[in-house]
Amino acid sequence: MAWFICQKFYTTFVRCQPDTRVIEAMAALLQQHDWQAEPVLRALFSSQHFYLPENRGATYKTHVGFYLGLIRTMGLRYVPDFDATTRSPFNNLARRLLGIGELPFYPPDVQGWPQGRAWITSSTLAQREEFAVQIARNNARHSPPLSQLARLYTFDAVEFARTFPQPEDPHALCDDILQLFLAAPISTAEREALHQILLDGGKDYEWKLDDPAQRADERIRKLLEAVFKMPQFHLC
Repeated sequence: MAWFICQKFYTTFVRCQPDTRVIEAMAALLQQHDWQAEPVLRALFSSQHFYLPENRGATYKTHVGFYLGLIRTMGLRYVPDFDATTRSPFNNLARRLLGIGELPFYPPDVQGWPQGRAWITSSTLAQREEFAVQIARNNARHSPPLSQLARLYTFDAVEFARTFPQPEDPHALCDDILQLFLAAPISTAEREALHQILLDGGKDYEWKLDDPAQRADERIRKLLEAVFKMPQFHLC
């Protein structure tokens, strides 16, 4: 039983492929501490193993982690309420999570939700990507008949860029955005392609956030859309 519980901990927080040696040590610790989870998780989260490079991007974001993580990371504004107990048309986020299959506190059965690769199907991948792209394009709205109302999940792309150390350097800005959103490594060719999306045919020295001619807002959004469509964006 201890091994089974610790395997669940490991595959949820570290990687989909369990490390038997680490799980056995966790199981022994769980039994030593009278089946208290906190000492086991504390030991796991403070271990060198937890921070190994190969454990970055080694598991899949849950739907809640994907949606709420994007909202929190980008500091999105106009996020609808999360009260699923009413049928208010403004429960946009709750309805999205219900539709994709992970409304908090409403698991499918006593086992909870399946983990790992089970989060990604052709349907859920499309829904996750649609949500992220709507944010990048600033066109997320309520469903009909309220689609004419104000946009949801909004952000200022230029101000978002200013949260990074070198927003006036397009290559540094692109790299910082990739580091923020992608846990798994990407190839040199992929990185260069993303740099070119931000440059949009321009030169490095021409990039200025405050110059309307540079269309910084539009170009940053195009970069974010490209990042959000990458498979690595669904990993953590």
